[in-house]
Amino acid sequence: MEFHQKLTEVKRWEISRYLLNQENPRRAWKKFIETERFPVDCEEISFELLEKLKQNEIKVIPFYDRSYPCGFKNLSNPPLLLFLKGNASLLGRKKKVAIIGARSSSCTLREYARHVSRYLSSRNLTVISGYALGIDESAHKGALEEKGSTIAVLGKGLLHNMKRNYTNLFKEITRKGLLISEKAPLNNVKPQDFLLRNRLIASLAENFIIINPAFRSGSYSLLCMAKKLNKKIIVIFEKDERIPEYLLKGNFGRIPIFDNLLEAKMLFDMLA
Repeated sequence: MEFHQKLTEVKRWEISRYLLNQENPRRAWKKFIETERFPVDCEEISFELLEKLKQNEIKVIPFYDRSYPCGFKNLSNPPLLLFLKGNASLLGRKKKVAIIGARSSSCTLREYARHVSRYLSSRNLTVISGYALGIDESAHKGALEEKGSTIAVLGKGLLHNMKRNYTNLFKEITRKGLLISEKAPLNNVKPQDFLLRNRLIASLAENFIIINPAFRSGSYSLLCMAKKLNKKIIVIFEKDERIPEYLLKGNFGRIPIFDNLLEAKMLFDMLA
């Protein structure tokens, strides 16, 4: 998308955000047109979508808003818009840890992720993950079980596939945590969107626990991003599983790697 198209999109959503707070959005929009306030060459505002945003309590945060996360502004391609549902104040929390891993991880590793998330939540860390099946789902659940806080960073729009969204986990995160996406609310996810999502996770968290990252997987891309940003990283594999060669050489050589889950636990106090 060209820059002027992105700017137009931001302006349209800024108007939409204003209209959401008006008693009569249609009348307010008509006044905009008549007075040429915030003149912008953009498509007609979708009042049906505005109503859905209002019903689902989704906030729109543009790049220049005071509540926009500072860490995102340091990215080479920061999102110009963010869509939030839940407790937006969690973005300002200082102690955050990302727990990330493969969808296809074993039951042992999924349960381990849940246990680690519970433990770190009990130490007042906010747990961040990508709202995917497998390790991500376990990480969110563990934080919520401990009555802690969790941030789910989505690669799709917050209103896309509402049947999937309104699982118990989605509802619990909405009530006790935060859902965040840079995608327009009704947009579906594309393969490249997972990499875009990962850069937000890499920027948000100070600490990373990455479980079973296969070479060139989504977890691997996040590992590379976190390493580039000089974040604290722990990598965990299941016992007797062969550690990928890429982790044993090059830039990854100094990252703590464990295949003994009990030994890895000793490092979590460093994160807390």
